Amino acid sequence: MEFFDCNVSYGMDIAVSQLYPVHTIDQVHAEMKRAGISKAVVWRIESAGAGPQVGNALLAEDLKKYDNM
Repeated sequence: MEFFDCNVSYGMDIAVSQLYPVHTIDQVHAEMKRAGISKAVVWRIESAGAGPQVGNALLAEDLKKYDNM
């Protein structure tokens, strides 16, 4: 069976969160392997306030070495 996560976020959040923060795309990849998730739709927390052009550029740079996100 293959698992797919459709809402994965990572990055530095300025708000205090009770959720375990994942700061880098490499940490996301490691957590996916640990949990048995083969693919994911991801977004970067900092992108929310940066606008689509900046946010998409940051995300594309992070994701270029992975083919499962």
